[in-house]
Parts: sequence; structure tokens; C-alpha cells
Amino acid sequence: MPEAKGRKKVPACLVKEEFDGVPLYYKGYKDVLSGKKTLEEIIGCSGIQSLIVTYLTALLWVKLNKKRYQVLTGEVGNLIDRKKGSL
Repeated sequence: MPEAKGRKKVPACLVKEEFDGVPLYYKGYKDVLSGKKTLEEIIGCSGIQSLIVTYLTALLWVKLNKKRYQVLTGEVGNLIDRKKGSL
């Protein structure tokens, strides 16, 4: 699909996921394109966020039944293509 006049092509690194072939961009991607923010500022997590995730993961790992549940961290993305009927 050709780009509309005046629109910049969005780099693949700013695409979080695709849904039915339509890109879903990271929140703040326009700020990166305009130079107001860096890629790391909109994608990366802070040190305190990392500590919180680590603490909660350790807590869940100890408390949950590991035969019934899995503890996943980060942003688990799914590529869904309804047209092809697959995940």
C-alpha cells in the first residue's frame, strides 16, 4: 500500500505487533519520529519497574502451583491473523 503524501514510513522497530496485517505501534511512536523521544524511552522499562516485576515474579513463583500455572514476564505478544485462521 503506497504511503500517503507527507507521511513518513514508520520503521519496523516501532511496530509492537500486527493484527490482521495492520501494524500496532508502540505508544509514543510519533514522538520518536519527531525526535522528541528516543526509542528506548518508549519501549524500555525503568529500573524501578524491573525491580517490581522481579519481586512479583518471585512471589508468584513461590506461591503458585507450578503444575497448574506458569509465570510469564514481559510483554507476551501474539501475532493473530484472522484471515488465515491462525495465531
